Amino acid sequence: YGDDIPVLSVTYIGFANGETSTSGILTGSPDVTTTATKASGIGAYPIVATVGSLSAQNYSFVFTNGQLTINRAILRVTANNVSKTYGSANPDITGYTISGYKNGEETATNIVTGSPVASTLVTNNTAVGTYPITLVPGTLSAANYAFQMVEGALTVNRALITVTALNTSRLYGGVNPSFFVSYDGFVLGETRESGAISGTPLVTTQAINTTKVGVYDIVTS
Repeated sequence: YGDDIPVLSVTYIGFANGETSTSGILTGSPDVTTTATKASGIGAYPIVATVGSLSAQNYSFVFTNGQLTINRAILRVTANNVSKTYGSANPDITGYTISGYKNGEETATNIVTGSPVASTLVTNNTAVGTYPITLVPGTLSAANYAFQMVEGALTVNRALITVTALNTSRLYGGVNPSFFVSYDGFVLGETRESGAISGTPLVTTQAINTTKVGVYDIVTS
C-alpha cells in the first residue's frame, strides 16, 4: 500500500511450430493497465491486457486478465524512552510514536485507531540500568497497514545520597580529631550498614595543628 504501481508485463502461450515470443513472430506490444493507483487500498485489482500495437502474421490474440495484489504497508510503532530514579515508582510508559505512513497520511485523522499495550519488568527496586519497554498491538487497527512493534527503553538512574561531614572541634595546637559523616537519601529502607554503599569517603580539612583559632571547612569527596 502506498508504493508506486510496479511494471506490468505479460506472458504468451499458444505458439505453434516451436516458435516463441523472442523469435520475431510478434511485433509491437500490448497495452497493460490496472485501475489500481498508489492510493488504492489493500485488495486485488485486475490487470487488463489489450491488443495495443501487438501484431503477428499467423496468430490472433485472446487476452486473460492478471491480478495486482496490494498488501498492507508496515507502520513502526515505537515505545517512547523514559527514565526514573532508583527506588521511585515507574513513570508513564504508555507513550509511543508511529512512523511509516504512506500517501502523506501522517497528518490525517482516523488512519490508525486504538492503542498498543506497553509493559516492562522494571519495579521500584530494580537496579540501575536500562531495560526494555515492550509493546504489543493491543487495540491498534488500520485499514491499510500492519504494525511492527519496536521496543523502547526505561533507564533507571542512580538515586542521590548526600554525604555530610559532621561538625567537630579541637583546641589550638592539638591534633585534628577523627572526622565522621552522615548519609541522607537512602531509598527502600536501605542503609549504609545494609550494604547499599561500600567504601568510605575522603574527608579532609586545611586545618593543621598550627592553624589559628577559627572555623574551617571539612570537605568530603
